[in-house]
Amino acid sequence: MPLGNLRREANSRVLQTLAIQLGIKEAIVPTGTASGATDRDFDLKKLKDVLDRCGIVVTERKPSMSIRTHNHHNKPTRHG
Repeated sequence: MPLGNLRREANSRVLQTLAIQLGIKEAIVPTGTASGATDRDFDLKKLKDVLDRCGIVVTERKPSMSIRTHNHHNKPTRHG
């Protein structure tokens, strides 16, 4: 098994342990690319697999807005 796969597997186990310990019920994750064949898509699939094993509901959202915290109340504001 290549070293990169070992790291990913270790990260998956750590994420799974944390998700269970924190009692996470739902996760919002970005959607993949149209082709579905990029490294990002592979990583998102692994993430969703881990969350699914933990019984966490996955909600996919388009990554469209950035959140900034530069207003005078120090609350997040959305900019498109």
